[in-house]
Amino acid sequence: ELKKYKQSIITEAVTKGLDRNVEMKDSGMEWIGQIPSHWEISKIKFVTEVDEEKKDFIKGDVYIGLENVISYSGKLNGYSKLPKESKENSFKQGDVLYSKLRPYLAKAFIAETHGSCSGEFIVFRHYKGEKKYLLYWLISQLFTDFINATSYGAKMPRSSWEYIKETSIPQPPREEERLIINYLEQVTSQIDKLMFGKEEIIKELNNYKKS
Repeated sequence: ELKKYKQSIITEAVTKGLDRNVEMKDSGMEWIGQIPSHWEISKIKFVTEVDEEKKDFIKGDVYIGLENVISYSGKLNGYSKLPKESKENSFKQGDVLYSKLRPYLAKAFIAETHGSCSGEFIVFRHYKGEKKYLLYWLISQLFTDFINATSYGAKMPRSSWEYIKETSIPQPPREEERLIINYLEQVTSQIDKLMFGKEEIIKELNNYKKS
């Protein structure tokens, strides 16, 4: 329930903003619905770039796989290291990475360093706005459900940049983006602490049950 609540908070903020009394308008996208009247809406391909370059890496370089990203959180749980010299997809510090494989898992994060990554990641660069806002949009329940519904493949469903680039993103003014980010960071941090506490209790109860 806390996870669902967290997702509803994120989705509400990136589509409706923080002002409950603001005038709304039709976004022009049925799956997005109404957005604040002073917001813009743009196709993703017009507000960011994608890096698909492969580079040569050496043994021990940073490597991020899908298993290193925590679903719906926008965070990593560590990273791996390349076992040998190889050519891999690359990313730079500040890039936003989004997993196109199994989009229902909502795996995305902002890179804190340079490194290599799985080819299943779309590497977004030079977003025309606050990159954390883009991150929140990518892990929002609204975007996740829409991309998942249009993915292909039964056992390993995935989307593609060719499709995702044609989808839209609501864009508030830059200052409002910052306010939304600050709000979400505070609220989601509180919810994460509550979830951590509940998960610890469940672990303790499971251990007690086994004993």
